[in-house]
Amino acid sequence: RFGLVTQGSNRIYRQRESIQMPEPSRTELFLTVEADALLVVAPDPVTPFQNSIYRQDQHIKIDPDASICVVDWFSSGRFANGERWEQERLVNRTELSFSDDKRPFLIDSFCLDPSSSSSLAGSKGNANSSWGM
Repeated sequence: RFGLVTQGSNRIYRQRESIQMPEPSRTELFLTVEADALLVVAPDPVTPFQNSIYRQDQHIKIDPDASICVVDWFSSGRFANGERWEQERLVNRTELSFSDDKRPFLIDSFCLDPSSSSSLAGSKGNANSSWGM
């Protein structure tokens, strides 16, 4: 049994203006859950600040006889300061696959990009958080 939690939200600060093509802040997580194991991933929300760029990738390999609970959520930013979904880009992708198969059986992916006409950001409206899985 293993639980992965955090002590506070993961704050994503704005990109430096001196960089022309900034690389996103990035988190990559690789987990393997073996037979008869239990994994609980329950972090505090990721908080993307105004003008931040962030990408999160999670790759979880699970034995068919294992159990998992994954909570993945994002806050809208510093809404007490009037920021609500004002990041430049927020990309999230979670892949679940069985340990004996290279192809994922589940992919949860989204991109919040206010400059994109297909962005979900506008649909978030006054919501202060978003979650997946």
